[in-house]
Amino acid sequence: SFNIVTTSSSASASHAASVIVAVVEGRGLARGEIGMASINVRCPELVLSQFADTGTYAKVITKLHNLMPLEILMPDTASVRGQGTKLYTLITETFPSVTFTAVQRKYFNEKKGLEYIQQLCVPEFSTVLMEVQTKYYCLASASALLKYFEFVQNSIYAPKSLKVIFTGSEQTAMIDAISASNLELVVNHRDHRSKNTLFGVLNYTKTAGGERRLRSNILEPLLDVVTINSRLDTIQVITCIVNVVRRVHTVCLNDMPQSLISVTNHICNKVRLVAQLGEKYSLPLRTSFSNTRGFFIQMKLEGGVLPGGKLPEEFIKKNNYGFTTVDLMKMNDHSEEALKDIFHMSYVVVSRLLSDVCEHIHCLYKLSDAVSMLDMLLSLAHACTVSDYVRPEFTDTLAIKQGRHPILERISGQQQISNDIYISEGSNFVIITGPNMSGKSTYLKQVALCQIMAQIGSFLPAEYASVRIADQIFTRIGVDDDFETNSSTFMVEMKEVSYIIHNTSAKSLIIIDELGRGTSPEEGIGICHSVCEFLINLKAFTLFATHFLELCQLQTLYPNVENQHMQVQHVRTEDGRDRVVYTYQLSRGQSDERNYGIRAAEMTNFPSDITEEAKTVAAKINQKLWHYSDPDTVKQRAVYRLATRLLQTARNSRLDPESLRQYLKGLKRQYETELQSATESVENEE
Repeated sequence: SFNIVTTSSSASASHAASVIVAVVEGRGLARGEIGMASINVRCPELVLSQFADTGTYAKVITKLHNLMPLEILMPDTASVRGQGTKLYTLITETFPSVTFTAVQRKYFNEKKGLEYIQQLCVPEFSTVLMEVQTKYYCLASASALLKYFEFVQNSIYAPKSLKVIFTGSEQTAMIDAISASNLELVVNHRDHRSKNTLFGVLNYTKTAGGERRLRSNILEPLLDVVTINSRLDTIQVITCIVNVVRRVHTVCLNDMPQSLISVTNHICNKVRLVAQLGEKYSLPLRTSFSNTRGFFIQMKLEGGVLPGGKLPEEFIKKNNYGFTTVDLMKMNDHSEEALKDIFHMSYVVVSRLLSDVCEHIHCLYKLSDAVSMLDMLLSLAHACTVSDYVRPEFTDTLAIKQGRHPILERISGQQQISNDIYISEGSNFVIITGPNMSGKSTYLKQVALCQIMAQIGSFLPAEYASVRIADQIFTRIGVDDDFETNSSTFMVEMKEVSYIIHNTSAKSLIIIDELGRGTSPEEGIGICHSVCEFLINLKAFTLFATHFLELCQLQTLYPNVENQHMQVQHVRTEDGRDRVVYTYQLSRGQSDERNYGIRAAEMTNFPSDITEEAKTVAAKINQKLWHYSDPDTVKQRAVYRLATRLLQTARNSRLDPESLRQYLKGLKRQYETELQSATESVENEE
């Protein structure tokens, strides 16, 4: 017997969900080692994975978010009512609308799992056996999952018919569920049915497999530059031959109606017979069909009168006469005999076909994989022709010229205001300041979306793009209180930043927006300063948007910090008021704007006496702030910048000798200018 207990379920689970997942965690010293096995009921493919996770179980939660499971299986020992493990509790809280099924631990058997795979795996994919032989936990998950399909779903896979693949977490970049939500990768915040997401912008797929592949790639971008460039090469070719493909498609469609004529003629004979009878007797006859009678003649009752007399009322049903003829009965008999022959021949043909297909099922798997990949690449190619996109190159620098936000461009249908981004090893931490509503958050999301698009093999909305591969992409963007977990805004901020600190690496891309706004200014500045210093020393590529202008002083302490700000303009209205005009343009240096929170209040017709008092208090506080830039620090910064740019040139330059000479001369002039400004500042102080 296969005893199961459904611990929670919801009828509101998405109708699109079709994946069943089995999850098991190691015990004792192996705690934190996770094994997963999943099958999409619409696509017979067993996907195995095993990985070490942290105490936050970020990886397993992210993978489950990406799979959108219909049902999750876990050992009953992990889901004892009131005594569930930390992993079980976390998964049930994170996925309240998913059905959970507790399966007896004995069915999570790695030996049985290996036997299943040896028995069911298509021989052409049997290399997976070498990968999973020592992956005990994913084998245990596979055992429970396949046993569940056998006993509960009443589904048994034929021997050597199942495609089995093993996916390692090191093959793709990790984007946690919070970041995927913040960036609106597949779901829009305001309307879950809206297509105003990155997936919606890029999705022109025609097949279910292509759509699944595109979604999976957006949530788990590639890390291998060779594979990414191969996709970009293909997209480039597709955009050149799209007209040829369209012509072939049209020719194929034109041939299809000819092959259907013989089928339609057989049906038309019966319709033609009824039409002839109607003309002969001047009656409004029409052809009808039912499973019991076959084809028969029907005539609508009009006043209950027929030429030549009446029929008793008990013979009339639903205001219609129904009758037949000898010729029509003969045709029905012929059709029934033909249908029996068709069923018999179909059974013979399909049985023979299944027998032949089983021997070559690996070809169908490969064909399905190729079609879904081609569908996705065609979709990406179409997306880059709809808008003005450019092919990215991959270096150790993130440099995008005139980049645009892909989702906003889709929503507006017009060319968006574009901005540059430059982050390198020598300038890896960018602090962005500017007033509320000036476009800081939009710019941060734009950078992250362009990074993801590049790593799935898509062209980018920009004039030029150079991208460094990111192993993880983190975002911490403004949130409200989390009532489900009884967490304040500040607590939510701290949880998200703690997750970033514990999981990030030097190859990550980090986006942080307005950290510390949920507590007092003093504490907020202190926490932001400490977090910034940690990330600065880590060398991860980081964009940090803040209203705390005090953080801009980090540029004087660390040569790899860059200050930038969103520009605004001030104009006088007819009634003499000062009005802020947002340009949404990014510029170097820190923001010169002061009291922009008060300005925002003034725009809402806030009482003038209160805003004037606020300006006075703010001015007194600002006078006490200490702003100082050490000339020696400026010189060190100039040397550091020159060294890092020379290194980048040596690694990545493809300039011809004359262009390279001019570029190096420009670096020299910039270096001399920075040294001169440092010297002048010393003289001015003296």
